[in-house]
Amino acid sequence: MMTGRSPNSRARRSGGVRRGLTALLGAFALAVLSGCSSPPPATSDDDAHRRLEAFFADTAAAVSPKVQWTAGAYEIEADRTGFCGTQGCDKSGRASLGGTYWVKTRVAKEKSGLFRDQLTRHWAGQGLRVESRPAAGELVVRDSQHAVRLVWLGGEVGCFRLESSLGNVGDATKPDDTVGYPFGRPVEGEQACGTVDDPYWSH
Repeated sequence: MMTGRSPNSRARRSGGVRRGLTALLGAFALAVLSGCSSPPPATSDDDAHRRLEAFFADTAAAVSPKVQWTAGAYEIEADRTGFCGTQGCDKSGRASLGGTYWVKTRVAKEKSGLFRDQLTRHWAGQGLRVESRPAAGELVVRDSQHAVRLVWLGGEVGCFRLESSLGNVGDATKPDDTVGYPFGRPVEGEQACGTVDDPYWSH
């Protein structure tokens, strides 16, 4: 003999469905909200600046005979995300800090390979993976969040430019800007590149 489900049974089943839907919607909402949040940056802009300055000093010391360099020009660029629409989520709170240094000493074409070889051995000796791009006159290093690029500007210029940057840095740009210069802009830059004659490197 077949019997129908009791009203209490149907109510319990309906309540269970509602609770399941509520839990599912809650999980979905949490997933959406979590898309707008992320772990804090790995380091502050000040710490990143100190690390880049130390890397540059170590690199400069590896060149022999010594050459003259300009001071570093630092630029910070905010990371942006489109996952949060236009409600204040354009910036992620993280940024990349990059420094550019120019070799004031003019490096002759015949010596440019030696200059690159010295830094290749030095960086490789530190466990960094160095990629040589002879056709472009470049050395490229990528180590997790740290990127390095050494470029030789040949022809009549005869100087090197060193770029070094760190990612996952605290965003120090102004609210309405995506690029900033928290450490100022040095007087010397590209215009000073290759302007100093050296008895060894320039001939």
